[in-house]
Amino acid sequence: MPPQSPQEPQQPPVQPQTQTTPINNLPQYPTPTTPNSYSPSTPPVQQPNIQARMFSGRLNRIGYFLAFVFIIVYFLVPLILQISFRSSGTSNIRALVNIVSLIWGLAGMILMIPAGISINIRRWHDLNKSGWYTLLGLIPLVGYVLPIILLFVPGTKSSNNYGEPDTRPSTIRKVLFNK
Repeated sequence: MPPQSPQEPQQPPVQPQTQTTPINNLPQYPTPTTPNSYSPSTPPVQQPNIQARMFSGRLNRIGYFLAFVFIIVYFLVPLILQISFRSSGTSNIRALVNIVSLIWGLAGMILMIPAGISINIRRWHDLNKSGWYTLLGLIPLVGYVLPIILLFVPGTKSSNNYGEPDTRPSTIRKVLFNK
């Protein structure tokens, strides 16, 4: 290569420009300027699990009352069975009724303990109080008076720290499991 004279500036080599042609003659659209909400870098929105959903939100007085009625009726069924078959002459039927009543009661206790805690927490949320106030029910004598207070004290009318007022129709599924 011959030496260049000091008067000539060095120029970078020129890259040949290639022109892209659309594949199969499809038009090429410009890339969007807004971020894609479906891109893999965006984490997916996850639904809260059943425990979080069951213990969040609010429960109005009507729902609280319906929960008590449901729980009382649920536990009256084995009692009525026991009373109705007490005078039965056969011991096989009485033994079967005793077994059914025992299973019914144990299943009810297993299901009603978390549901009862959920009901009380959501009722406290309706009063704009923390769900930890549910632990006041463990104090002797207060535990008997507290449900009566929760039944008659109205909740906040507008939105509070725990969400909007509960305006959905009260059903057993909504009251017990907040669905």
